[in-house]
Amino acid sequence: MTGLAPSPDIRGRAVPAATAIPLAQAEFDRRLDALGPFEDAPELVVAVSGGADSMALLLYADRWARARGGFARVITINHGLRPESLDEAIQVEAWCDARGIKQLTLTWRGEKPKSGIQAAARAARYRLMTHYCRFERIAHLLLGHNAGDQAETFLHRMGRGSGVDGLAAMPGVAVRDGVRLLRPLLDVPRDRLTAFLQAENQSWIEDPGNADTRYGRIALRRKLPDLARAGIGPDPLRAATRAFGALRADADTRRAALAAETVAVFPEGYAEIDAGRLRAAAPDAVRELLSALLHCIGGRNFAPRRARLDRLVAAVCVGGPDRPRTLGGCILAPGGGRLRVWREPKAIRDVRIYEGWRTTTVIRRFLWDGRFKIDIHIGLAGLNVQTGGFRVAPLGEEGWQSIADAVDPAFGDAIPGPVRFALPALYLGGGVAEVPHLGYRRVADDMDIDISAQFSPPAILAAAPFRVA
Repeated sequence: MTGLAPSPDIRGRAVPAATAIPLAQAEFDRRLDALGPFEDAPELVVAVSGGADSMALLLYADRWARARGGFARVITINHGLRPESLDEAIQVEAWCDARGIKQLTLTWRGEKPKSGIQAAARAARYRLMTHYCRFERIAHLLLGHNAGDQAETFLHRMGRGSGVDGLAAMPGVAVRDGVRLLRPLLDVPRDRLTAFLQAENQSWIEDPGNADTRYGRIALRRKLPDLARAGIGPDPLRAATRAFGALRADADTRRAALAAETVAVFPEGYAEIDAGRLRAAAPDAVRELLSALLHCIGGRNFAPRRARLDRLVAAVCVGGPDRPRTLGGCILAPGGGRLRVWREPKAIRDVRIYEGWRTTTVIRRFLWDGRFKIDIHIGLAGLNVQTGGFRVAPLGEEGWQSIADAVDPAFGDAIPGPVRFALPALYLGGGVAEVPHLGYRRVADDMDIDISAQFSPPAILAAAPFRVA
């Protein structure tokens, strides 16, 4: 499980001596400096699994931060998917303690999905890490993805038929949930990192999952040497990702400019587009904007497939769509010279808040439908709660009809009719208890129930351009 040069690892396998040239600290410093800006006395969080990549990143980042009067601290995620995961987290903690570095292990709790486990674990990992960074008010989260990871990402996405955005692979800098994700090692081969660790006499953990070819990325990783022998080695793959990254950066800039001219995004989670200006734009720019807009309003992790998006672009650019269409979990409808985009209510899942009554207070904070940050405080003492409990669900047409007469027109009339149906609503038992965006509250004012909902989409239309590694 642990690689230590020149000694054998704990399974008794000899670890080969390093043949690559270790990445020097000064080289790392230049790479991280390029991902700035950073504040004085910078504070960093480093994601460390214990693998060679993350352990090397930790040592580099710790020295970089200390030299500037700051510090680096470590987060390790215990997914609970393997019996060894807790022991590995404890080992990382011991290594950090030995170097005077603060370390915290966060555990992914709750039921695990039966399929798509890697994607679910990745989403949980990012959610836990960014939540910690926001809580601690630390803006920078460092990730140990290296040149091999970048090559795998490029080939994996190429195999899925991705466009420019996908083939740009991973950026050097990205923003997720208000936290800057920094990848300073994206162009560094892994053997230079293991050579550095061996020179530092620092052990690392080899994840047995990296040998499990049931996972697509692992199977692809095994084929990289064959591709290299065929001339598709690390250098051509790095050049390809850089080229696509530059194209994506240009596209991001064009998209932001077009969005500023044509799109209005509203805090109720919908958007309106000036259809005339959109038709006057180049089809490629329209595709880029609609892809980002559907990603933003739909709350999903990825934009729609290109083939379906191309059909929508064709309809928009030739006279505009003549009827409502659905794509990416959104509804797009023409009217009054505008194209309105809102979330498809029937595609939204309810979130159960509480179904048992053995406590007096419920406090929950979560991201609902990938689009709204929900904060709920419910004092259960004295409430005559029906069976069924609390849940957050889309208001829906039926829910709207049940409260329409009680909604202040100043709120209700300001939101287009069908958009209301996708708004988050708090249900108590079988009825609507509160809809923050409509100023509606069924429960008595003296009841201890409060809910807020802030639109927080997974992507924004005018973000900083893609940063090429």
